[in-house]
Amino acid sequence: MGTFRESIGEFLFSPKQFTLTHLVVIFFLILFIQSSVVGLHRVVSSSMEDTLLIGDVMLVVKTWYGFRAPFFKEPLATGCDLHRSDVLLFEYPIDPK
Repeated sequence: MGTFRESIGEFLFSPKQFTLTHLVVIFFLILFIQSSVVGLHRVVSSSMEDTLLIGDVMLVVKTWYGFRAPFFKEPLATGCDLHRSDVLLFEYPIDPK
């Protein structure tokens, strides 16, 4: 019996053992990373035209100011404080009133 690291390596990287289970595991890892760690967002308004142009794509690091797991409102860990010149991304409210 090999070590835990070898078994994980065989599970993830063996070409003979690549199955639907691996695809499901990889899909959920990508979904978790995209929903709670990083995300890509496109600039859609001209409110920051001197800095960001319409159509620019931003890589947003969601863990910088605190880690929040998917489907939870409260952060699990706090991060850095806000500083002048930080660019913040807000979610569009469901009810714009």
